[in-house]
Amino acid sequence: AGKDSRLGHGSSNDVHTPRRIDALKKQRIASVAAGENHSVALSNEGRVYSWGSGRWGQLGHGSLRNARLPRAVDALRDVWVCSVACGCYHNLALAWEG
Repeated sequence: AGKDSRLGHGSSNDVHTPRRIDALKKQRIASVAAGENHSVALSNEGRVYSWGSGRWGQLGHGSLRNARLPRAVDALRDVWVCSVACGCYHNLALAWEG
């Protein structure tokens, strides 16, 4: 289901077969996590990207707006993140430093 652009393809259209997220094709993604209406990806370099519904501020972009495409979480730009997880309306990022 593509509601709220949660699939990261830039639209709210449903997609019924797996598809690469073009906005992340230049990144080496180590892991992904999905909440109810949003997703996050973690690159091998420790960068976090989020997209989908931002209704509760869960994307970490400093607003309540949806993100149609994956976008780097700038608040974590100087943090080397080693793991990410999602809940229904929140995300967690674990830093190497603890």
